[in-house]
Amino acid sequence: MPAMRTCSFLAALLIAGLARAQSLPQPMQPPRMVNDFAGMLSPQQQRLLERKLQDYHDSTSTQVYVITLADAQGYTLAQLSPMFFKEWGIGQKDKNNGALILIKPKQENEYGDVFIGTGYGMEGALPDVYCKRIVEQVMIPHFRREDYYQGIDSAVSAIIDYASGEYKADKSEQGGSPGSLIPLAIFALLIIIFFTGRKGGGKGKGVGNAIAFFLPFLLGGGRRGASPGGGFGGGGGGMSGGGGAGGRW
Repeated sequence: MPAMRTCSFLAALLIAGLARAQSLPQPMQPPRMVNDFAGMLSPQQQRLLERKLQDYHDSTSTQVYVITLADAQGYTLAQLSPMFFKEWGIGQKDKNNGALILIKPKQENEYGDVFIGTGYGMEGALPDVYCKRIVEQVMIPHFRREDYYQGIDSAVSAIIDYASGEYKADKSEQGGSPGSLIPLAIFALLIIIFFTGRKGGGKGKGVGNAIAFFLPFLLGGGRRGASPGGGFGGGGGGMSGGGGAGGRW
C-alpha cells in the first residue's frame, strides 16, 4: 500500500511538472485559507469560514485550506491536491501540518467532485479512511442539497475534531514574545546608538533612525505567518505525500 501511494505521488508530481505552463491559480490576496474561485460561497459565508480556520491556525499552527475550482483542466482532484500543496506551501514547513478541502462544483454534464488532501504531518491524525468518511458522510449529503457552506463547515469541524491535540502553535506563531531578553537587548542597542549619535554631533538623529528601524519589530511586525494587517500570511511551505480521499455527487 505505501508503495502504491509513493507511485501515485510521484505520478502527481510528474503531472505537476508537465502542467507548470498551465499553472494553478495563484492564492487570492490578501492571503487567506478560503479561496473560492468557483463562487460557491457568499461573502458572508467566506468570512465565517475564514475566521474559523484562522482561529484554528492561530491556536495550533495547522493550516486547513478550502479551495473551489470551476474547472479542473482535465485533471482529477486527487492529482491536483499535491500540486496545490507544493505550489502554495500548505502547512508549516517543519511540520507539514496542512489539510486541503478541494472542490469542483457540479456542472450541467459533469459530476461534482470533492477531495480532502493531507500533509505528511497530518496523515496520522487524518488517515485516508477518515477523509473518506468526512467526504461521504458529512460533505456529499449537504452538497446534494446544494448546501455547500454547511457541507464545508461541517467538514472543517470534523477535521478539527480528528486532529485535536495533534499540534500546538509556537509562541512566535501566535504573535507572542520569543523571549523576555529581546526587548531589553533592543532597548540597550537604542541607548548605544543614541549616545553614539550625540558624540558624533548627530544630536539624537541616530536614535530616530534606530526607532524607525526597530519599531515594526517592537510592534510585532515580525510575526511569523502574519500579513502586514495582522491576519493570515499564507502557506508556510508544507508538503503532501499524496494522502487523502475524495468522492462525487
